[in-house]
Amino acid sequence: MPGKKIFIGFTAIVFVVAASYVAYGAWKNEQSQSNAIVLYGNIDIREANLAFNISGRIDKMLLEEGDSVDPGQHLASLEAASIKLKPTPLMQKWRPGCT
Repeated sequence: MPGKKIFIGFTAIVFVVAASYVAYGAWKNEQSQSNAIVLYGNIDIREANLAFNISGRIDKMLLEEGDSVDPGQHLASLEAASIKLKPTPLMQKWRPGCT
């Protein structure tokens, strides 16, 4: 009888070690497949630097505080009255008085 109890105890230990090894391997594989870093939280910003190709006054903000932003997404638009187009050589050719 004591030999049978030792065998059952040893088998149980081997089973637990094997199950732990398989579970760790599955977890490690799942972690290595995801290269993205996921961070949660809030960024408290009171001022943001925006870049436009031309200067002018902001006409309309397209987003509000707390909105998600995607790369390349438009954040604001400029007043049309404050935009002054510079004449190009082609414009001057077709409209000689264009300045």
